[in-house]
Amino acid sequence: MKAIHADPREIRKLFAEKFIIPDFQRPYSWEKEHCEKLWDDFMNFFDSKQNKEDKYFLGNIVIHPYDGAFAVIDGQQRLTTLLLLIKSLHQRAGTVHALEKCLKIEDPLTSQLTDELRVQSHVFENDKLFLYDIIFKDGSKAPDDCKLKRNFIHFNTKLSEWLSSVSHNTAKLNDLILTLLDNVVMLPIHCGSEDDALTIFETINNRGMALTDADIFKAKLHHAAGSKDKDVFIEKWNAIENHEWLFRIYMYILRAKENDTSREIALRSFFSVKSRLQNNWQSVMESLHILHEINK
Repeated sequence: MKAIHADPREIRKLFAEKFIIPDFQRPYSWEKEHCEKLWDDFMNFFDSKQNKEDKYFLGNIVIHPYDGAFAVIDGQQRLTTLLLLIKSLHQRAGTVHALEKCLKIEDPLTSQLTDELRVQSHVFENDKLFLYDIIFKDGSKAPDDCKLKRNFIHFNTKLSEWLSSVSHNTAKLNDLILTLLDNVVMLPIHCGSEDDALTIFETINNRGMALTDADIFKAKLHHAAGSKDKDVFIEKWNAIENHEWLFRIYMYILRAKENDTSREIALRSFFSVKSRLQNNWQSVMESLHILHEINK
C-alpha cells in the first residue's frame, strides 16, 4: 500500500480542488431528513460558536488522484450536498466571490472561473446534467422528484426562514457564510491509488457506516474490470436487481462447489477472498445475471 495521509481541511480549502464521483458509486440519494440534520447541526454550531478558531467536524472523505482531479471513493453524498448548500448561499449573496470559487473550477492561466463544476458525477448522466443545471442555471431541467433539486429547494427554504428570523441582517449572513467556509472542517483521506482507497473505504465501512455489502462488492468488481471494461461492467451491474440477495445465493453455490460445510459467515467476509471476486469479475457477473433471470 502506498503512503496515505489525512489533513483536516476547511470547506474553503477543500473546495479549491476538483472532485470526480466515479461511475461505480451509488446515485445521489440523500433525503430531506439528511439535509435537515446537516442544516440543524451546522446552525447549532453557528449559534454556539465562541470565536473564529472554533471548528465543526463534518466527517471524512476517501479520495485518490484521478486524471488531474480526485476520485471520491467515500463521502460523495455529503460532498454533493455541500455543493447544493453553497449554491443556495451564493444565490442569496451573489457578490461573494469566495462562494462562487467553491462551485466552479478556475482557469489555470487566467484564474477566471469556468463553467466546470468542482464536483462532477460520472454515476448517471442525469445526475451530472441536473447538478449542472442547478448550479449554473435555474434548475428547471431537473424534474420535481429529483433529489438534487428537492434538497436544493429545501436549503433555500431553510435559508429564507433563517434570514427572516434575523431581519435579513447582511452582517449575520456574511458571518454565516464565513463560518461555513472557514470553520467547517472535513478530513480528506488521501490514498495513493484506487486499490488503496478501496481498502480504506472497506475498512471504514466495516466499522459501522451505512453502506451495503453490495456497494463494497460493486467497487471491487469495478476495480477488477479496469478502465477498458468498466462501461461493460456498469451496464451488466445495472441490468440486475436485488444484488445482495443474488450474492447470498451465489455464496451458497460456491460453498457447495468447494464442499464447504463450515458454519455460515457474513457475505463480506466470504467474498473478502480475492479469488472469489476480483480475479474473475466476468464470471461473477455472468453467474449473477443467470441467477437474476431465474428469479424473475
